[in-house]
Amino acid sequence: MEHTLLSNQIDHKLIVFESNPDFADNSRGFWEYIINNTDYKTFWIINDEKVLKQMINKGIACGLKGSSISNEMVERAQILFSSTFEFSYKKRIGQIHIAAWHGFPLKVIGFFDNAIGDESTFDNLRVITAQTDVIPVTSRFGQVITSGMFATDPRKALVTGFPRNDLIFHNDGKSILESITGEKYGDSKLLLYMPTMRKGLKKEGAQFDDNIFNYPDYELDKLNEKLSDLNIFLFIKTHFEDDGKINKPAYSKSDRIVFLDNTLFTDNLITIYHILNAFDLLITDYSSIFVDYLLLNRPIIFSCPDIQDYASDRGFIVDNPQYLMPGSIVKNQKELLNLLEHIFREGEDDSSTCRAQLKTIYHRYSDGNSSNRLFTEITKLMNENGLQDISKREIYNLFNDKDFRLSQYGRKECIAELYYGNEKGFLETQKFQEKYFIYPYELIHEKMTFKCNSDTIHVRFDPNITGGVLLKNFKSWINDKQLNDYLLINGTQHDSCLLFYDEDPQIIFKLDNINTKKDVCITVEFDCCSLSFLPDDVIKELGTNFNDIKMKEKLLNEELESIKDSKIWKLTHLAIKT
Repeated sequence: MEHTLLSNQIDHKLIVFESNPDFADNSRGFWEYIINNTDYKTFWIINDEKVLKQMINKGIACGLKGSSISNEMVERAQILFSSTFEFSYKKRIGQIHIAAWHGFPLKVIGFFDNAIGDESTFDNLRVITAQTDVIPVTSRFGQVITSGMFATDPRKALVTGFPRNDLIFHNDGKSILESITGEKYGDSKLLLYMPTMRKGLKKEGAQFDDNIFNYPDYELDKLNEKLSDLNIFLFIKTHFEDDGKINKPAYSKSDRIVFLDNTLFTDNLITIYHILNAFDLLITDYSSIFVDYLLLNRPIIFSCPDIQDYASDRGFIVDNPQYLMPGSIVKNQKELLNLLEHIFREGEDDSSTCRAQLKTIYHRYSDGNSSNRLFTEITKLMNENGLQDISKREIYNLFNDKDFRLSQYGRKECIAELYYGNEKGFLETQKFQEKYFIYPYELIHEKMTFKCNSDTIHVRFDPNITGGVLLKNFKSWINDKQLNDYLLINGTQHDSCLLFYDEDPQIIFKLDNINTKKDVCITVEFDCCSLSFLPDDVIKELGTNFNDIKMKEKLLNEELESIKDSKIWKLTHLAIKT
């Protein structure tokens, strides 16, 4: 495989954002804090070309997903911030990935999702959560639930609050709502209905095309009559995955129902959190929007005619989710209309005590400063760790220890490095990296090819940073000429096997009398196996025991002591220091 050097250095003052939908959710909340309170540069990865043009017109740095400028920014950024785990596939060492997610999970997600049956999906979850450094949550309860759902280190789930909820505290929602709808609502009561996603992934109860609440006794005329009688406007915002799938003409005769299409938000570059405080009451089913709305201490109604079907299909984080719902539960239209009458005509808010109690479970903070807390934690992470991924290094080293019993159960990821140098010796800026895997019970064949500069006179191949690897039938070529003359550092050779026990093993090639006037192509080929728990047949094939091998290694080290004054040794020693 051919390689090129990474030329882009990390910009410690650059944050790249992504969200689904575009320019929204926790990513949007944190971005607004960053541009108003820090000197950090920002860049957005956008999916929708229409949103991209709007953002460019407003002078917001952004690029289309997959474009060269977007890829370059992702490579350069110190911080990658997403409302999903999107950047897990792009993150490299030295970067910080914040997966802010998009809500508190009342319904199961991640490893607990009933709909997951494909083992590859679990493998994918393991990768993306391992590649995440911080998951902001709203409370200790959220920390436990979120880390459990994603099977990730709970120390990554930081109780800072959601950045998107800061928008609830810092915006005049009603003014923005009237501006985007072009209507004035005066002293009318404003209700928001936000159901969870119903389409796009799987079947979760009946669909709501012509019956927005999915009630068995649904009658639009009676609903509209009650709304008019109580001077209420009902605003409906479906999940963005469901947008365009509801039969909206069926509701056209109602003058009290207003659909908030997702295009309304993208056209005005706002989110639901910019207008959430405009509403006097929230109606939802299983959407996590109720957790955010709790911060306003206003009535919440849970419309759940299909709660049993939903529980058996998608599932909840507890056996009885009603204990976690801070509001009344209705299952038909009659119950809903009676409850609206009770709240707005009689002025009775029977759920206020329940809301107050559950708010302490869902929220540690209620102050609109979540972004500031998260920024403080990120800054601390940058200052304390320098290079990130410390937890992964700890785990890697733990499993790399040949005396640790769990290392026998799976493969180990290795990073092979090839340094090429000129008269200045080996430099970190002149190297290639290749990832491969070794297994404790079988030999795996690997072949790697690297292209170097024409002035290359020194080549060093490091098979694995931490050692613990056996290379059998090792062969190497420079251009078309096979290299048989090389020096082992922190390793030993027995017959056709190269064994590397210690950290920083190296194979240094001697390029004397080799024409390197043209570009150099280095090829290495070998069969590899983990030294941890070598199977009996491999040990037998070696024809000796490890004590003999260690003795040979000792003799080799003594021999190396005698050549420390050589030029090649000094070059190697310099490379280790740098």
